Amino acid sequence: MIVAWAGGDRYEALEQTRSVSPQTCIAYDPLAQLLVTGGTDGLVSLFPALPQIGHCIRTIPAHRGTWVTGILFLHDIGAFATCGDDGVLRLWDRQTFDE
Repeated sequence: MIVAWAGGDRYEALEQTRSVSPQTCIAYDPLAQLLVTGGTDGLVSLFPALPQIGHCIRTIPAHRGTWVTGILFLHDIGAFATCGDDGVLRLWDRQTFDE
């Protein structure tokens, strides 16, 4: 489970619909209001950020069979990058989520 705090004692659990594996990395994009997590199952999950934290809006099989080890937003090109134990760095469009 992933829990996000929105100030004070208020918190909301992010509901992951597909990935049930432990999450290994997380990144927040304040410009797109997007939260992205990566797990030991190779999946990348995308969540709308504040104030609408909640349901996973997309799951991407980014690094099949290996852990996702890093996520980085690249604002100047409108993308985010993921890397995994497979040794691959992938770029994803921040709007369409296409590679």
